[in-house]
This record gives sequence, structure tokens and C-alpha cells, in this order.
Amino acid sequence: MVFLLRLNVATVLIGLSIPHCKKTFNGAQSVINYLGKYTHRIAISNHRIIRMDENTVTYYVKDYREKGKWKEFTISGVEFIRRFLMHVPPKRFVRIRHYGLLCTRTKTKHLALCRNLLGCKQYLSRLKDMETPQTGYQVKTYNVPVKRYCQTLDLRDSPELIAEYRKRHSQAEVWPEILAGIHEVGILEMEIFILGARLFMIVEAPVDFDWDTAMARLNTLPRQQEWEEYMSILQQAAPGMSSAEKWRPMERMFHLYNT
Repeated sequence: MVFLLRLNVATVLIGLSIPHCKKTFNGAQSVINYLGKYTHRIAISNHRIIRMDENTVTYYVKDYREKGKWKEFTISGVEFIRRFLMHVPPKRFVRIRHYGLLCTRTKTKHLALCRNLLGCKQYLSRLKDMETPQTGYQVKTYNVPVKRYCQTLDLRDSPELIAEYRKRHSQAEVWPEILAGIHEVGILEMEIFILGARLFMIVEAPVDFDWDTAMARLNTLPRQQEWEEYMSILQQAAPGMSSAEKWRPMERMFHLYNT
């Protein structure tokens, strides 16, 4: 009952109507089995056709008046074709059409939003690739108290350089040594957001994490300095600057929760 209520709230929030649904007499599986005969099967399978000649076709039929007993049934070839064509959909007609949450045009966005609103944890990994600025981004939870650092940095204002910066930070391009170094110094999560040429970075770490100590150590780990030089040509930063020198810390000026 709680799930249905939350589902109704979710559909209202995204502007969809709520259909009236009643429980079936024999369970949902019976409905699926019945509809499946019409949506995923042809009118008659080859093994039911016994024989045919120039004028007639003989095939097996199930006689429900005799408890579903299979019998031979013969009709003219013209009548057989007429009955068969009754199961062929007209042009541009589809057997299954989805509406509402499953509408093809907006299904991806609506389902991701509903699952977020419903808190469906089993879908969180699937939703990872559906995150957008409009639907929001998932936030990890930890078993230890966590604090957050927020920093900003500007890229060179060139579409080509910005595109290259995005590419170098993609999962396929980022160096594994860089990711390993970030984890090694104790950082739990690092996210970089972009608007135009401006970057905004969020770093989450345990409450006993010391930024200066961690950054000093990070600068000594394999390929870290090489990575900073590799990135510097795309950033508005002087050559030779470390990551801690380029990224400017931001002050929090508002906090919704005081406890």
C-alpha cells in the first residue's frame, strides 16, 4: 500500500495521469499468459498444419467443448487465408504501445525520476548512467562521518580545449594511477561539475582528513605531477602549479540544516 501511494505521488510529480487498475481474479500471471498469446505468437504455428491441397487446408484445433481435445479441422484455402490475415496488423499499427511512464519518448527520464523518488535501491546501479542535471546525481553514503571540500578552477575559454578536458577525465581516458592516488590519500569521493569554462569540484573525506597533508603526499605519488602538467595546458593556471595551488577553495555561505 505504501509503495502504491509513493508511486502515485511520483507520477503526479512528473505530470502523468494515474490509471485505474483493479486486481485480476486469477493473478497477474494469468493476464500475462493471455496477452502473450496475442503479442508474442503468430496466428498458427507450422506444426499445427497437417496437410493442404489445391482447395483445402487441414490443421489441428483445440475443442474446448470436449475439455481441450485436439481435433483435425478442414476449411477452404480462401477461408484459411482470410482467418490468418485477421491476425495481421494494419500498416503502422503496433501490437504493443506504451503510454505514461513507459512512453518511448520520455521513458528513460521518467523511470529514472520515479525510481529515485521511490528510493528503489536495486536500481541505483542502473540509474548511474541516466543521471542528468535535470534528474540529479546520486550521492554515496558512508559508515563514517564525512566532511566536504568545495573548490573551483577556470579552464581556457575554448570549446576545443574544454572538450579535450572532458575527454581526458572520461572513464576511458583518465589515468589509473591518478585514481589510485586519490584513493590512497584518503579521499572517499571526488566530483567535478562544469558550466561553460568554470569547474566546480566537490571532495568528500573522513572528518579527520587533513587537506594539506593529503595534497603534499598526493604530489609525490606516481604520475601525479605528470598529470598536472598534462592538464595545465587546458587550465587557466601557471605552469608547474600543483593541484592544491590551482584549485581555489570556496567558502560556504548558506547551510539548510543546522543540526
